Amino acid sequence: MTKIMDAAERLFALHGIEGVPLRQILIEAKQRNKYAITLYFGGKEELVVAIIGRRIEAMNVHRKRLIAEAKIRGDLDSVRTLLEVIYRPLAEVSDSTGQYTYARFLQQVTLYHSFSSRWPSIPFEGEHYDAYRRLRKQAAGLSDDEYDGLLAVIAGMFLTAITTRGLRIMEGRRTAPFGEFFRNLLNMATVAFASALEGGRAKSANRAAGRRSTR
Repeated sequence: MTKIMDAAERLFALHGIEGVPLRQILIEAKQRNKYAITLYFGGKEELVVAIIGRRIEAMNVHRKRLIAEAKIRGDLDSVRTLLEVIYRPLAEVSDSTGQYTYARFLQQVTLYHSFSSRWPSIPFEGEHYDAYRRLRKQAAGLSDDEYDGLLAVIAGMFLTAITTRGLRIMEGRRTAPFGEFFRNLLNMATVAFASALEGGRAKSANRAAGRRSTR
């Protein structure tokens, strides 16, 4: 099962969810049983969910360590720390061959529009969910639509940057050390988040001023 998920994650990342037939995954995984995916997972959608579930479980172990360190520092509820808790484990995920394909895999999943209507349950609970819950409190002044849009922008920043770095590594090109890369990325995302919050506060102030002027 592990070899199948590794092969599927890598192929889906490179060619898209719809662009990879199950037969190709079995060949990549060196799996002779042509019914293995159906037997172990059920189908392509269930295989994608299994990949995500496996990664979330492992990343939540990493997040638990980051949360414990943040509690000691006393800055767990800062936007910067929460973004690090959510995205640092993702940035450090590599497959059995040392390739950083998971972020690109997630990008491909978001493009797989026909998948959303059949999305089975995925275990987003635990440290991952708690970090998002704390982050939402920091953006209490934003509407749900505004907050969802902000999350989409932030996720896009991280996934694109992580994917680009992973591809450079796969191609043997020079990249900045991980610490420097992620620190700069985290700083930019924190500024973007703060800017959105400031915009939300400005809108609230304008609405309040408008209400007072009509009295």
